[in-house]
Amino acid sequence: MINLQAGADPFIEPGQPHAAQSDNARSPSPEETPDITPLCKLTAEEAEHDYQKQLTLLAEQTAHHDARKASEPSLDEPNQQIRLLESQVERQREVLGDSDPKTLETSHELCLKYQFNGQLEKAEELQRRIIDTRSRHLGESHPDTLRSLLYLTPILYAKGEEEAADQLQLYVLATRERVLGQSHADTIESVEQLAVTYENEKQWDEALPLYTRVQEVNSVTYGPDHCSTLEASCAVARMHRFRGHLQEAWRLQDATYQISMGKYGPDDDCTQVCVAELAQIANAQGNKEKARKLQQGVVNYYVAKLGRDHPWTMEAFEDMEKLKSS
Repeated sequence: MINLQAGADPFIEPGQPHAAQSDNARSPSPEETPDITPLCKLTAEEAEHDYQKQLTLLAEQTAHHDARKASEPSLDEPNQQIRLLESQVERQREVLGDSDPKTLETSHELCLKYQFNGQLEKAEELQRRIIDTRSRHLGESHPDTLRSLLYLTPILYAKGEEEAADQLQLYVLATRERVLGQSHADTIESVEQLAVTYENEKQWDEALPLYTRVQEVNSVTYGPDHCSTLEASCAVARMHRFRGHLQEAWRLQDATYQISMGKYGPDDDCTQVCVAELAQIANAQGNKEKARKLQQGVVNYYVAKLGRDHPWTMEAFEDMEKLKSS
């Protein structure tokens, strides 16, 4: 039907813009911000004064918001995290029971929080409760029970009970060997952890055969050029270095480095671990210049890959400083 309204163009469909209609005459889109027309014109001085008032108001609102946020308990605070986990453990014990895997998992997480927060007595009490629960429901020789026993050792070391921690590690190792076998992954884990303990205690003679065992089993299980095998080989060379057998240490470490280069190339963490140990052996041999050159390559690698603030990079820098001051 033709539009017969007064002034309408009969050849334009209803709803289409009129040819004579200007852009200024169209209705504004609801998504457009309308122009704000001041009620009265402000002088430059008045406009500046009003602007400063708005800035002051914004600053006050921001300060109020920050103060309120600061007064609220933060979930990043260790104590708040611990309280939340404690509540979660209690609820899970009531609903699921002490022996439910979810309850035990949350309990272990809470135990770690206690350790990191220096609450060692609470950590030990909770870890022993986990051990007792698993022992009653799974048996004393069950792999999960033995792992829970192993988690008790760092707590004992932190409390200064080194002899008890050492005996516990030996017990777990002997039980794993008997139940799981000499080459089981859990058994080798215990062997390696005991080797690390002896190394930290500077008992090089005790640590060496354990690291050698890890290297031999990993070589059979994963292959002679697997990174876990090569890292164990580095540990063996390190024990020879600590014992003063520098020629043997260099021979073993250089062979490990050559294998890593052939498998992974120079731009790999495993290869750089090998280079770092070569630097330490060279330094022990009195070749300071060679040691610093090797370690500088390690530093450059980690800076390029991880950045200057990464823990591994910072450790490489620290080793470099020790070489310079030695």
